[in-house]
Amino acid sequence: MVKMFFAHTMEVDEPQTAVDEIFEQINPNALLKNSVGILSFHSEFVKNNIVEAVSKSYPFDLVGFNTPSSSVPLNYGEFILTLTVLTSDDVSFAAGLSEPLTDGGQYSALSTLYNECSAKLPSKPSFIFSFLPSIAKINGETIINDLDRASGGVANFGVVSYNIGIGINNSIVTFGGLSCSDRVALILMAGDVRPRYTLNFPNRFRIVKDSVFITKSEGHILTEINATPAAEFFYQLGIFEKGDYTGQFSVMLLVEDPEFTEPIYAALLGPTDAGGFFCGKMLKAGSRVSIAAIDKQSTLSFTREAAAMLNKRVNGVIIFSCVAYYVLLELDALAGIKKVRSAMQDAAYLFAYTCGEICPAATASGGEKNQFHNASIISLSFD
Repeated sequence: MVKMFFAHTMEVDEPQTAVDEIFEQINPNALLKNSVGILSFHSEFVKNNIVEAVSKSYPFDLVGFNTPSSSVPLNYGEFILTLTVLTSDDVSFAAGLSEPLTDGGQYSALSTLYNECSAKLPSKPSFIFSFLPSIAKINGETIINDLDRASGGVANFGVVSYNIGIGINNSIVTFGGLSCSDRVALILMAGDVRPRYTLNFPNRFRIVKDSVFITKSEGHILTEINATPAAEFFYQLGIFEKGDYTGQFSVMLLVEDPEFTEPIYAALLGPTDAGGFFCGKMLKAGSRVSIAAIDKQSTLSFTREAAAMLNKRVNGVIIFSCVAYYVLLELDALAGIKKVRSAMQDAAYLFAYTCGEICPAATASGGEKNQFHNASIISLSFD
């Protein structure tokens, strides 16, 4: 059995004060035999050495990621650092950090990391917790596929780090206090793990255009829809105006894929210079898609409903939500977290926004396959 404990600090200036506040909430001497920690934080906590100080204060590994906003039972906000500790007597943990990822060379770094972490465990890993940076030239889906190849398909849950408004180069992953923007961190688990995860997508959206076809794509670049350059197709629909993509996070592609029981959701990220459109997912030519939009009220309803299903998880729960649902709320960006806090009642939890969600998805054949998701809310707990 794995138990979770949660702590936080709002102290962004004084490292020792932050450490003292965290220790008051989670004393390492009160934990079980094996432990590992997960930090979520605003990037200011890295700049002011808070993340490093907290990471080096505990006698077990701490892995972390930055996020625009997060919540634990006692507090929430944008300028907050949270610590989630997983602890167990019958589950072992092994964590590590990859070498820098390079386009085309990422598999070697990922497989080496997986094998090094696996070698630290007393038995074969049965669960992976992944922490990815946002890397412009390496799509998150490619990383997850490579981890699948390295692990042989071990169930994988995780997060892509991101901070709104400060650029992709400020995506941060940490391990042992070291901060980087081009490396992946992993936590492998072995033993009586018994994970329970959920994958949720919105069900209240407006279909802007139904049943069109991807006629050309290049990885995560959507090149043509119905034989029309993708950017031009969206302009013609009135979804965007040239040079104005402020509503991009409210629009998504619903892609039919016979391999899975539910449509695949792909976020629209912006146009290419050649008239295509960057997407958050790898897209296949010939796929049938619908173009959908979601508004602020539907975002809030979806967020609350996803959280309300989780408030009875007695050992704690980790919830990650697509950052699109944060951006859509604009000046009231914390409204989504307030809905989560109301729905979770007295439950122990971490809620954080992410730039991509990693969670197994049900396949049409009755199994599961690890997937990199857009526009989802995912959760993890342990029975």
